[in-house]
Amino acid sequence: MGILPGDSLLFTAGALASRGQALDLAVALPLTALAALCGDQINYAFGKMLGHKRLREGGFFLSAKRLERGRRFYLKYGAMTIVFGRFVPVVRSVVPLWAAVAGIGYRRFLPWSVLGACLWAGVFTMVGYVFGNLPLVRDHFLLVLLGVIVLSLSPAAVELLAVRFGHSRRRGLRPPLGGIA
Repeated sequence: MGILPGDSLLFTAGALASRGQALDLAVALPLTALAALCGDQINYAFGKMLGHKRLREGGFFLSAKRLERGRRFYLKYGAMTIVFGRFVPVVRSVVPLWAAVAGIGYRRFLPWSVLGACLWAGVFTMVGYVFGNLPLVRDHFLLVLLGVIVLSLSPAAVELLAVRFGHSRRRGLRPPLGGIA
C-alpha cells in the first residue's frame, strides 16, 4: 500500500497509453486516481482503528504527547502534507494513517486526499504519456523506469541522510513520531 514507488507504475501506465497498448488514457487517469484515493481511505480507516485501540492501551507509539504533537502538526501543515506527501514513497502511506491517529476529522482530510490523489496520478501518468513514446524512452524503458524510481526516492533519501548526519533544516514543529510525515 504505497511503500513501493507507485510513481513508476503511473509512468508505465501513461507510457503504455501513449503507445495504444493495453490502456486508454481516458481510462488510466481516473482509475489511477481512484486507486490512489482508495489507498488513502484504507490507511485513514486503519489509523482511526489503530489510534483509538493503542491509545486505550497506553502504548509508547501513541502516547498522549505524540498525539498532541501530531494534531498540532496537522493543524498547521495538514493540507500541504496530505497533498504533497503523496509524491514521496512511504510518506504517502504514513500521512493518511497519522492524520487519523492525530484526530484530524474525515471531512477535513477527504478533500485534500482527493486533490493529492488526482494531482499525483495525473502528473505521473501524463508524464509517462507525454514522454513514453519518445524513441529514447521507448528504447531504454527499463533504465528510464529506474530513473523514475531513483527520483521518487531521492527526497526521502536526502532527508534521511541529513538527519543521520545532523544537518536537518527542520526547525520548530517536528513531524509526528519524530520521523517522516
